[in-house]
Amino acid sequence: MINFLQVNHNGCWVAEQLLAQTTIDTDADVLILSELFAKCGRENRRAFSLDRRAAVGIPSRSGCAFSDKGSGTGFAWTHITGIIVYSCYWRPVSTLAEFSSFLDNLADSNRLVGGDRVIVYGDFNAWNVEEGSRVNNQRGIDPLVNENLRQFHESITETEQEFSQGTSFHQDNFQFATEERMSDWTVDSLPMFQNIQSFLTPFQ
Repeated sequence: MINFLQVNHNGCWVAEQLLAQTTIDTDADVLILSELFAKCGRENRRAFSLDRRAAVGIPSRSGCAFSDKGSGTGFAWTHITGIIVYSCYWRPVSTLAEFSSFLDNLADSNRLVGGDRVIVYGDFNAWNVEEGSRVNNQRGIDPLVNENLRQFHESITETEQEFSQGTSFHQDNFQFATEERMSDWTVDSLPMFQNIQSFLTPFQ
């Protein structure tokens, strides 16, 4: 089983410093990171997006390793033990056209990379109350953007025959994975991360 830890650092130095201990405490094998404080270094253990706002990382104690990796603006991907793993982050201050272009590029990347086991973790900053957010924003309620998000979700689903009917899909933070292999998904409530979002997902 592989444990994925997803953390949005919000550019916080303290969160970056606490990450190593949290990784040990949660027994995480793979790190899904966004809005990092440190946007460079550890290139042999992290795959960064072109804008350095998202990354997939492997802790030094993990037995996992990259067999391939790549990136685009707003996303990074890695191939880890037969699984394609995406980490995404798109800034809240951008136009709807820019956001739609990001989604198109993400979908194109997924088609090019291929693979029949794909996980997409993302912080898209698209807020919609009906999708579980506390408030709406323009990106979250815009019909075109909503449709683009759903089409991307459905296109991932179509490429994975075992893909879920019960995956978590929220527009601000969401994960896609094979239902049979994703055994749990929890929101971490560690006091040290009071203002930092973190999620732990065991994946078999």
